[in-house]
Amino acid sequence: MKNKHLLAIFLGLLFVFLTAQFLFEKKARRFELDLVQLDTSAITSLKIYPKEDQQVPFSLEREAQFWAASKENITFQVNPTKVHALLVQLSRISSDSIVAKEATDWAKFEITPELGIRIQVYSGKKMLEDFYVGRFDVDLNTQQFTSYLRFTGAKEVYATRSELGKYAPKSFTTYRNRSILYPEISAIEQITLQSGGEEKSFNKTSVGWVHNKEVVDSLKMTNYLNQLEKVVGANFVDNFDEVRQSELLYGTLHLAYSHLPDPVVIKAYRDSSRTLPFILHASINKDSYFSSGEDGMFETLFGLEDLLD
Repeated sequence: MKNKHLLAIFLGLLFVFLTAQFLFEKKARRFELDLVQLDTSAITSLKIYPKEDQQVPFSLEREAQFWAASKENITFQVNPTKVHALLVQLSRISSDSIVAKEATDWAKFEITPELGIRIQVYSGKKMLEDFYVGRFDVDLNTQQFTSYLRFTGAKEVYATRSELGKYAPKSFTTYRNRSILYPEISAIEQITLQSGGEEKSFNKTSVGWVHNKEVVDSLKMTNYLNQLEKVVGANFVDNFDEVRQSELLYGTLHLAYSHLPDPVVIKAYRDSSRTLPFILHASINKDSYFSSGEDGMFETLFGLEDLLD
C-alpha cells in the first residue's frame, strides 16, 4: 500500500515536471520563431549602416507626409514604395532555426560587422531593435526566401523566412532618385538641342520626325528614342559648384511631352578638371547631378547630330 502511495506521488511529480517542461519549451520555441514584431506606425526613424558604403550610416526619418533620407549634408525625399517594402519586412521577422552560434561562422552568412547591414529602429528617441541583416537566399524550387539575422551584441545567427535581405538598403543611393526622363518616351513630340550658340529642333509629325522641313531617317530616330528609354542616372555628383553653372554650361536639351504642360529640361555641364567631365542635371530631379561615364548617358541624350549624318 505504501509503495502504491509512493508511486502515485512519483507519477504526480513526473506529470508536473513534464507539463512544466513542455510549457517552457513551447514558450522558448515561440520566442525563437518571433524574433521581431513591430508596430510600423510607431517607427519614427531608422539608422542604417550599409555595407557598400563601408558602414557609414544614414538615416530615414518619418516626416508629416513623407520619409526623408539624410547623410551628412545631403537630404532628400524618399520614394514611399521603397520605405514601405522595408517596413513590411520589419513588422514581423520569424525564424525556424539557428544556423550559427559562433562568430567564426558569421562570414558564411555575410553577417559580420563588415559584410552585414546594420539596422537600428527607433520610436522617438527609444531604440526598438538593433540587428544585422546578412545574406539573402532564394530557393528556386520551392520559391522560399531566406534572410539571415543577428542581433547586435549576440553570437547567434537566425535563418528567417523573409525578404528582409532583399529590401535592406545596401547603399545610401538605394533611396536616391535616379530619374532623368519620364518613362513615356513615345509621348515626346519635340526635341530641341541648344549648344554652341546654335539651336536644332526635331518635331514629330504625321510623316515622321522632321528637322528643317526635312524628314529625319526613321531608323536612326527610332534607335535614338529607344536608347532614351534606358537613360537613368548612375553616378551621383554631390560636390558640383552651382555657382559656376553658367560658366560650365555645355548644352541644353528640351523634350516636350504631349501630356505635360512644360518640357523636361536637361542641362549638360563640362568640367575639364574632372575625370568624368560631363555632368547632367534634369528639371524633373532638381536635387541630383550625375556624371556621365561608361554608361554613355551624355552621348545618348545629346547625340542628335548623328541623326543628320
